[in-house]
Amino acid sequence: MIQAIQAEENYGQKQLHGLHWGIHRFNTPGWKIKLEPLGGNLQRLENQNLKAITPKDRLVVMCNIWSHKDPREATLFRHPNLINQTGADWWYWDNPSLPHLLYKGEWNPNGYKNWMRLVKNATATQTQVVSGEARINAQLDGLTDGNITAWQEIVGPIRPVSVRTKTALLCPSGAHIFPNYYNTTKQAWVNEKKQQLENLGWRVIYRDKPSRSGRERKHGKLYEQLIAENIGLTVSMHSTVPIESLLCGVPSISAGAHSGGKLVTPWEEFLKTEELRLPTEPQIFDWVNNILGETFHKSEVYDGTWKQGE
Repeated sequence: MIQAIQAEENYGQKQLHGLHWGIHRFNTPGWKIKLEPLGGNLQRLENQNLKAITPKDRLVVMCNIWSHKDPREATLFRHPNLINQTGADWWYWDNPSLPHLLYKGEWNPNGYKNWMRLVKNATATQTQVVSGEARINAQLDGLTDGNITAWQEIVGPIRPVSVRTKTALLCPSGAHIFPNYYNTTKQAWVNEKKQQLENLGWRVIYRDKPSRSGRERKHGKLYEQLIAENIGLTVSMHSTVPIESLLCGVPSISAGAHSGGKLVTPWEEFLKTEELRLPTEPQIFDWVNNILGETFHKSEVYDGTWKQGE
């Protein structure tokens, strides 16, 4: 069923779901991802206590808890490896792996966070799932009165993937990602990757993770910068950068978890071979359709229809 959604409405408001950063548990039958007092099926996991979880439980992990406004709660990060050890299925809530859905356009004139990814047992899509192409395209069609009928129309220029220059764009994630997931610091990671790239003959440009408003400035979107500065390669980790990069025709390396599947060159593979994976347009489109299978408009998530048909 296609939701009766409106392009100018903000579906990301907290009062619609009541969740805070961290782990929540389905406490009642159903799949409505909002707290029980708001008509949903979730309750917050007290003290983020994984010892209280059984393999029969179902969990939702809302982004990373270190962003919580309560200083004590902000210290209760639980690594996905620990969550997996409980045997429970869990779904990770974060921004969509196709970031263009959150850019301003006819489908989202105010740039609201109206879409999200909801990934099963991982922080980014890793495996083949049911394609979300038809569902997302139908949403875009409805939101724009038929002016946009396919996700390919919102992603900017789609170019063949090739190494156009020896300029690499280094795209680190937020600072907290590095110690919590990779036992390092952002600066140490940047310094190491910059030196290694320069040793291989690459000129390195640095792009810090921009704010939502920053992405709406001139060349603020990643694909705009890639074209304007004639970038030949992107390097990131724990990021959706690879998807936007590949769609814009720029090969992508990742040194950590990512949403690009086998289309992305692993960092260690690049260091060993100095070769880059150059996927074709059909390969990229197929993978994007796949990640859209774990991409949802938030209205689907609140009313439980994201699980419809399973």
